[in-house]
Amino acid sequence: MRARRSTGIVGVQEFVISLTANPSTGYTWDAGKNAKVNFLSSKQVEASSGAIGAAGTQKLTFRAVDTGTTTLELAYARQFEGGVPPAQTTSFAVKVTG
Repeated sequence: MRARRSTGIVGVQEFVISLTANPSTGYTWDAGKNAKVNFLSSKQVEASSGAIGAAGTQKLTFRAVDTGTTTLELAYARQFEGGVPPAQTTSFAVKVTG
């Protein structure tokens, strides 16, 4: 599954992208390299149901480091399975203005 979204950032600042994730299956979201946006951290938030194995939310924090427009690519994969295509990908068109 592939989705495309957009976001606007004013100035050089941090922003968070929240996506559904279930790390108990081994899958997590990972960001590709990007010259205008740096990946800072990732935090998993449990599902509100509290059920074991239920999907929650993965919050990825980024910092815009340069003005302009770029595409931030994210892949939902088992990071330990090198060479295996991701189960999902998504991209965000990011516009950073001064």
